[in-house]
Amino acid sequence: MKIMLGMLANLLESLDQIVGADAKPTIGILRDLFAKLSSQDGDVWWKMLKAFLRKDACWVTKVGRTVCAIVTHIVDGSLSCSDMIDGCMLGIFDRRINQKNFPFSSVTTDEWEFRVIQFAEDVFSEEVSSSLVDFNTGGPWQLAGIEHLLTYGKYHPDDQRRNPIVSLGSVGVIDRTQYVPCLDARHGLRCVDLHPWVKKWHKSNSFLIVRKKVAQPLTP
Repeated sequence: MKIMLGMLANLLESLDQIVGADAKPTIGILRDLFAKLSSQDGDVWWKMLKAFLRKDACWVTKVGRTVCAIVTHIVDGSLSCSDMIDGCMLGIFDRRINQKNFPFSSVTTDEWEFRVIQFAEDVFSEEVSSSLVDFNTGGPWQLAGIEHLLTYGKYHPDDQRRNPIVSLGSVGVIDRTQYVPCLDARHGLRCVDLHPWVKKWHKSNSFLIVRKKVAQPLTP
């Protein structure tokens, strides 16, 4: 890639000698771009260029965040939402969290990787979603669904006592309002609640993201 970019930069330098004055500013911008793409920080410039072409935010200061280690669990999509809630041994749960309002995204049994992220400042739901691209090394992550949230709560019961854990991947419409489920603790009891999707989340909240674990090829 860097060799090709260097060749293009050299070509533009040659063109600079023969084009008219009107075209010289454009040639200069392109030469500068190719030089940055082929520099030591070329990977960063390439990522920002692609974000610009997609009309995504680029070269902006991002809110700091804490990212927990990856853990792996089996998500049994054959279970009902009620069965998963029972498996979490929760003290309180919102009865509107059911299969009708929050259908599972998958009904198969698969191995998934889980990760919890928390931001240093208050954050909107859309900002959490747009930040997932930063974690895509090794495969794309997605916002956790209700089946992932309840699976995580079963195996990590104390995590929600420290910080609420929100599942932005399951959105249910109840009385014309969009809600998302959240593992939390109230009055010393672990619970799963509902919160509006459009809510600006306080920095004390954390968010669950997941990706399906891909089997690694066996080495000969």
